[in-house]
Amino acid sequence: MINNFSRIITYLRKQKGLSQKQVSEELGISQSLLSHYEKGIRECGLDFLVKIANYYNVSTDYLLGRTQNPSGNTPTAEDIPSENQVKDIFQGKTDNYCLYNKKLITNTTGVIYNILSQVGNKKLSKYVSQYLMTAEYKVLRTISSFNSADKNKSIPYQLTADYCQTSMAMDMLKIEELKTTQSGKINVNLAYDKLAEQYPDSYSSIFGVVRASEDTIKQRFKL
Repeated sequence: MINNFSRIITYLRKQKGLSQKQVSEELGISQSLLSHYEKGIRECGLDFLVKIANYYNVSTDYLLGRTQNPSGNTPTAEDIPSENQVKDIFQGKTDNYCLYNKKLITNTTGVIYNILSQVGNKKLSKYVSQYLMTAEYKVLRTISSFNSADKNKSIPYQLTADYCQTSMAMDMLKIEELKTTQSGKINVNLAYDKLAEQYPDSYSSIFGVVRASEDTIKQRFKL
């Protein structure tokens, strides 16, 4: 809890471009004490917790790392859940699990297309769209084969997975080729604090996708 608190109050101060001297004077404490709080050397009392929450206009739960929502409102399925919430989602009803992942993917896809719109490169938009649509097509073909005969004769179902994987790899190669000409136009930092700055309405979903994907990769490949 102390580590969360120290990290968050340091982030909030730097986000507003304030020095430790400025903040300590306005909060009525010594700069050395504020430094100790920010480094996690000392634990603050309840009075200071409330005071600094009011100072930065955030909730005490946010300062303590209990929620990723600065206002402290009750988290929705869009927000990154706590460990207990994760267990409830994954061990609970299928509807909750689907709703949670649907919002993560939908919100993150929206951010991707906002970025593509800002960049304005038709080729980049084309290859990213083809990649995402092929991934969804592959899943749809597989799901449709569960309890019914595969009626799509244009591409034999037995070859669908291989064709899709190859097509997606080709699109990714095209996207990689565009790096040299488009990298300066795209600024996406996947660090948690940076995401919160760049995408205040969707950062929790992006971070949820990043965390879930990296956890899956680490588990599968023993990283």
